[in-house]
Formats: sequence, C-alpha cells, structure tokens
Amino acid sequence: MRFKLLFLTLLFSNIAVANIEINIKRFNHSGNSIVEEIESLFSGDYFQIQLSGFTKNNIYVVLKDSSEQTSIIAAMDDAKNLKTLLLPSANKGYQLDNKPGLETIYAINTDEKFNQRALISLINKGQLDRLSGDYVINKYVLRHADNNAITRGYRQLLNSRQKGQKSQLPDSFNNDFAISLKTSDIEKKLAINLITNSDSKESPKTRGIKDIKIYKEIAPSVVYIENYNDEDKLNGSGSGSILSKDTVLTNWHVIRGHHSLLVGLKPKRGSNIDKNQIYNAEVIRVDAVKDLALLKLDKIVANRRPIKFGDSDKLEVGEDVHAIGHPGAGALWTYTKGYISQFHTPKKWSYSESRHEVDTMIQTQTPINPGNSGGPLLNGDGELIGVNTSKADAQNINFSVSVNDVKAFMSNSNRNVAVKKKAKNKLEEFKATMKAAGINILKIIELDHDENGEKDIVIYLDQDKNDKAEKIYVYLKKGDKNQLVKYIDPDEDGKWNEMAIDLDMNGKIDTYFFDEDDDQKSDVVGYDNDEDGVIDEYKEV
Repeated sequence: MRFKLLFLTLLFSNIAVANIEINIKRFNHSGNSIVEEIESLFSGDYFQIQLSGFTKNNIYVVLKDSSEQTSIIAAMDDAKNLKTLLLPSANKGYQLDNKPGLETIYAINTDEKFNQRALISLINKGQLDRLSGDYVINKYVLRHADNNAITRGYRQLLNSRQKGQKSQLPDSFNNDFAISLKTSDIEKKLAINLITNSDSKESPKTRGIKDIKIYKEIAPSVVYIENYNDEDKLNGSGSGSILSKDTVLTNWHVIRGHHSLLVGLKPKRGSNIDKNQIYNAEVIRVDAVKDLALLKLDKIVANRRPIKFGDSDKLEVGEDVHAIGHPGAGALWTYTKGYISQFHTPKKWSYSESRHEVDTMIQTQTPINPGNSGGPLLNGDGELIGVNTSKADAQNINFSVSVNDVKAFMSNSNRNVAVKKKAKNKLEEFKATMKAAGINILKIIELDHDENGEKDIVIYLDQDKNDKAEKIYVYLKKGDKNQLVKYIDPDEDGKWNEMAIDLDMNGKIDTYFFDEDDDQKSDVVGYDNDEDGVIDEYKEV
C-alpha cells in the first residue's frame, strides 16, 4: 500500500481505551465508521489510524504493505502521556493506492529505543519475538480490494480482438506532414507520494525554461529513420541519436529487415525535412538481443552536437526524464516529459518472432508511441540515459534500454549479436491441452490488465460454444506470485454479475463482489473467511 495525504474534516466518537488498541477509521460520503478486520477498504478510500492505551514511553507504527514493502510510518517518544494518537494527523488521512492485498499495521509500545532498520528486518523475517526489553505489540490486518483496477477494461476484454497494429507512419521524407498530436496527461506520480509542500527549489517557470533548453540543445541531434525493403517500400520508421559526426544509435527492431535506410535531420523550424538533410546509412554494429543497432551515415554531419552518455546507475525512481522522437501521424521531433517509475534488472521481453534481454531496463511514465523507438531518453542535464524501446499495455508505461547496456554494446568485440528466436507459444499449447480435456477455451491473451507493468494472463471460457464467454479467469502477475480474479457473466451480455478474487494470493478465493443493478459496480461484498468455498458474511457496499 502506498499513501497520499488528503486534508479531511473528520468527527470521531469516543473509543474505549484498551492496552495499545488499533482502530481504522473509514471516511466516505456517508460518514465515518470503524473498519472491522473482516471488512475491506477499496483503492481510493481514505482512512486514519487511531491508537490508544499506551503504557510505555515510545511508540513505533510499522506498515507491511500488499507489495511486501515494510516502512516505519510513525516513531515517537512520550507516548505514555498520550490518551490517543491519530495518524497521520487530526485533519489528514491516508489514501489506498491501486495495489490490492493484505496491509498489516504493527503498533509497538516500549520503553526501549529501537533501531528502525533492525525493527523492519525483524518484521520481514517474522522474528518480532527477538525484540529486547519490555514491550507490547498489537497487529491489525487491513483487507485492501481494488474494484476499479480489476474491473477496468472488462468490456474491452470481452470484446477484444487480436488485431495487427495499424501503422501511422509517414510515406516518405518529401511529403508535407500535417501534425496531429494528441497530448495526454501524464499519469499521477506513484501514489506513495505524500501531498505536502514540495521541497523543490525550482519554480514552475524555472522548470519550464530548463525543459525548453533541453529540447533546443538535444532535438537537432535526434534523427528520423526510414526503413525500406528490397521493393523500395517503407517497412517502418523510428528515431535515433547522433553519437558522433557520422554515427547514429537506434533500436535493432527499427532497422530489422531493411534493404536500405534513410536518415533525416531536423530542420531549423517545423518538421518538413530538407532534401539536402537526408542521408543514406548502413548498419555497422548490432546486438539484436539487446535490441540495439549502430548506423554509419554516408556523409559527415555538421553543426550537430553528439548526445553525451549519462550513468543509469545514478538514476532514481521519481526522477524526471525527457524524450524526443517521432510518435507517428507526422508528429516529427515531438517532446514529452515524464518520470522514472521503476527499474527492471534484468528485463526480458519479446516481439512477434524474437526474444530479447538487457541487464537494466528503465520503466517510465512518459507519453511516447512506437515511432519514438530508438530515440533518446534524457535526464535533466540532457544526457542519454536510455534508448526508448517498447510500450506496455498500460497507459503511458514505457521501457528504455539503459545507457549502461548501450555502453556494453558499444564496447563489445562482437559487432553482430544475432537475435534469439521466440519459442512456440505456450499459451496456445495450453489452450489445445484444455480443449482435449473437454474444456472449451474461447481464447487466451496476455496483457497488462491491472496496469502494473507486468503481463497478465486472461482466459475466456465458452462452455456452450456460442463464441461468447460466460466466465473469464484473470491471473494478475504480482512479482513472483499470481492473483486470481474470476468474472462470471451467466447471461453473456458483456457485463459481469459476480466477481471473485484471491486477495491474499494463496490460490484460494476469499472475497466476492456482486453487481445487483448491472452498473458494473459492487453492491454487495461476500467474505469467505476460512476459504472453504462458502461465503461466511455479506456486507453492503
């Protein structure tokens, strides 16, 4: 669970004092209420933590969230003199993010001063009994469900078709391209952030000037690449970065299957490329596994500053990044800005017939598109920190091969690392196996259903064989675990009537959601507390 603070106005009723008692307060439009441990809070819900019954001086409040991340959310002394402690404060509340599961809150009251890092380590190892001195511990397990995330795109799932991607690439360099670029909002930065006053010393105006400077200095060093086959037809296009007076870095998949390559330089104004600024290029180095290629131009490029390399080991999650490229629809040399949302070390991925792997892949929340492939990902100093490479199904989640992988590629004595061919589709093999067992699977697809950057598996069951799914099983990838979500649509109208989820990811369904008025929102929640397949309690939402 990640928190963000929201200023709230809350009123509480009196609570009986017990020895270090933990109460969770829900806040919604209908008012406040204590959340019982058998109940669920949903992603987006607001709440406060109320503690009471202190008998010792020091209090530590620790959260182990649904992603198995542990952090100290409060540590203070003189707790013995407090009647109650309200977190985060009297007029602020926490908000649940979109990562469902079990959230465990520990409250530890002691006269000892604990090393916070050591305390986190003991909680992660389940060894709190090794704490020294006299102390009192209480634990609260909060059930966190994300109704929005697991129902997001349900109708699209039912009706999805596996179509080939439609290209929106310019036909040639000589056309007058009409720019038709839709700007989309950058998704909210990770919900772990607290809404507090920014400690940034840069004003919005200063940050804008810095962004303009990066574009002005770097955009002339970003090139547009067209890939032609042996029939002189356009295979596709992409972006690249000038590394020297006659070399360009790009993705292998941008130049894959080429017969000839043309490289265009940015004009001083607009995006119509001058014919005198078009170069022929040849591939002089390739690592298809890393999806990288180095091109040599047939002429020396003048008045273009090579893009300098940064160091991807020095990057941090949350750091601003910049991208310049050609996202299609004639939108050449388009600038976008986002931020780093995660690192994958290593990262494996695949295209239709090839498999790829790098030591470090940078995940960003940056609005870019396939035409940006091969173009630079830049830090705040305008240094190359990655090569924009691929997109996830989730909105604005993109991946860039790190600059340290680029450095290894450039120094490799092997100038031609061949591609790894993709193995036979295991999902199709699974589908054939199920069909042989009498289970009619309409289709199996992979996509990022919950938008966490990982591929999930979606299985459509059609037992009456009318080409309409009455059940959908979604296996959400959560690190090394899978979370099962079942959708039941008995009348096959494309709207779920019942949804079930394995919140604690132990392979057994424990929570059920029922939509009684066909609005695709839960009206009743059922809890199978002992996970025996029988609902023990129902709650109205």
